[in-house]
Amino acid sequence: MPSWASQIMSGCNSVTDHKYVYVAYYGRSSDPDKLWAPYWGEIVEIPTDGSGEVRRLVHHRSRAVAGKSEKYWQPDLVVNRQGTMMVYRSTYVAPTGDLYLFAIGNRDANPADVTPPRPPIGLSSPSQTFDSIHLVWERAAQAADGDFASFYRIYRDGALISEIVDTHYTDIGVSEATSYRYDVYAVDKAGLVSPSSATLAVSTRADVIPPTIVYASVLDRSRLVVKFSEPVEKSSAESLDNFTLQPDLSVRSALLSTDALSVTLNCDEMQMGVVYRLSIQNVRDISRAGNLLPAGATVDLRLLSDFIDDFSNGLTDAWSPLNPPRWRVENDAGNDALQLFDEDYDSPDGKRLGEYLLLQPARFYGREFTVRYSARSGENLLENRYADHAFLFSYQDSLNYHYVQFHPYDVVLTRIRNGEKEVLSKITSAIQLDQPLFVQVRVQWDTCTVTLNQQTVLQYAIPQRPDGQIGLGSYNDICFFDDFSVEAFYKKDTIAPAAPKGLTVLPLIP
Repeated sequence: MPSWASQIMSGCNSVTDHKYVYVAYYGRSSDPDKLWAPYWGEIVEIPTDGSGEVRRLVHHRSRAVAGKSEKYWQPDLVVNRQGTMMVYRSTYVAPTGDLYLFAIGNRDANPADVTPPRPPIGLSSPSQTFDSIHLVWERAAQAADGDFASFYRIYRDGALISEIVDTHYTDIGVSEATSYRYDVYAVDKAGLVSPSSATLAVSTRADVIPPTIVYASVLDRSRLVVKFSEPVEKSSAESLDNFTLQPDLSVRSALLSTDALSVTLNCDEMQMGVVYRLSIQNVRDISRAGNLLPAGATVDLRLLSDFIDDFSNGLTDAWSPLNPPRWRVENDAGNDALQLFDEDYDSPDGKRLGEYLLLQPARFYGREFTVRYSARSGENLLENRYADHAFLFSYQDSLNYHYVQFHPYDVVLTRIRNGEKEVLSKITSAIQLDQPLFVQVRVQWDTCTVTLNQQTVLQYAIPQRPDGQIGLGSYNDICFFDDFSVEAFYKKDTIAPAAPKGLTVLPLIP
């Protein structure tokens, strides 16, 4: 049996002489990566002698039925012992499924398809950019055996780049101002390829569009990131002479990302709330022309928090996970978000959190702060009413820390001291934990205040609380975190110096 048979086979029965196997295949897949395969929606006869001479018998056209399992709508064919008659089931007409009797007939009545399809016609390229070429063509007339093309194979400069069922294709794997040759072949339902192809030579355009600044944002007190509209040239993006930060800050280093779309700048320490203007000049894109960023490119920035992470750059070394394989950055509702995706873990002792990651001490280590972030549970709350996510603070080690834990029914402030659990405060509240929650935890002086969606839900005094790290985690569930920021409270000297005393006027000595 061909190797592809086991991949989409829905059922088979062999006759008593074991010379043939009868296979029913699924219909067309909804998977965009599986737009075509041999014999979809058909019942075929396959000889067991290894010859591969497949005989196509009938289209069953059974289709999926809403609310029913896959087994429900399979054709479930049955062949009699003599291999002359077949019964199969199909939901094509009615969702309950109808039975059909089919005479298999003479095995020599349908010889193998040996007639290839005609090649496509009218291959052209109506549009090109500096990094893409759009191709269109028309389906050819029927071949002598009545077959049309089932799909097309597209070659660029002799290399296969795609197999598609449509009569149009956009190639994005190309370079600017470069000529390419395309060949498009037709393939019929028997897998036969047209003897010739539709051929076209076409070139991409030159890139004459200069790069622009998409955004610039502050990462922490001494770092900011600038993202460009297209990849930029490394030496120009990492030249310190091309960046000016006012008022009165020096840019110390510049590092271009691996995708060449963003540059991270290290600078003198910024002050909270001050508006800084970043001016950028002489940054080029990677085109052959080396288009320059428009003159006078500026962006205004302001430090609102000591550390900010929207996880658009993945899970960076600013974080230290307890178990790194359990964490990843995933797209969640259109945004990159930090996900604790493995639920195969538990609390080590029924008291402490089962998994967490900590912000590195170099980013924050202290006892007074405001943390803001969004979070949601990845659990099915109908199946897991105890789902949770948590925020840690004053973390000394795995046996000594505080955490705020969020459940669908309450918010709990807990202290772990020498491995023992002490619930400091518990507030009952209905929380839609599977929806994004905007969390703020403010710890100032001896008071911890927790806010959900701008509503204060818990406030509690915690005297003699030590400095420590902060982090995110869960007792034993899947959860998402995003848009994390921390603002530290710094004790400032607000007392003016005393006036000088004991001023003595000495006589001028001639």
